[in-house]
Amino acid sequence: MIFATTLLLAFASVAAAQPAPPKPAPPAADRLTATLLCQVDPLETVQSLAAAPNPALTAKTTGEEMDQTIVLTLHKEMVIHGARTSAVTMSFSPPREDFLGIVFAEMKGDPAPLIKALGLKKAPRGAELPIGQYIKPVPGNEPDETCPRTIAVTALGPGRFLLGCGWCNG
Repeated sequence: MIFATTLLLAFASVAAAQPAPPKPAPPAADRLTATLLCQVDPLETVQSLAAAPNPALTAKTTGEEMDQTIVLTLHKEMVIHGARTSAVTMSFSPPREDFLGIVFAEMKGDPAPLIKALGLKKAPRGAELPIGQYIKPVPGNEPDETCPRTIAVTALGPGRFLLGCGWCNG
């Protein structure tokens, strides 16, 4: 009996010492949603998704360094607060004068629920470099950060808008 108890305790301690299996990476759509909402490093996330094969998306990369553009096309649309998209782009060339998101998506739907849910505010008039028509800075870990990542939304027309993450020194 003592031997059996000792043996069970030995197996239990070996099992407890085993590291937990690694958690699977979140699905591509979840990672891209976090990217568009400035919750993760947008450049690192898009580049890592483009570099590794992923059955949920197709990646197309053109150019190099500051001229690089990456388009990630999801095989299934993703939905963010009721708005839909199937592609996320990373580019240092803004798609419009009034939208400076570096990682962005053209969304279909009404932007109002998203603007409200995320607490975005209309960009101040006369802002030197407006990142978008509606914005919300997402400060990082540095207390003196003068140019935090910023969630931006800019209307394109009825039922279409740009959503993305940008920063003034991007």
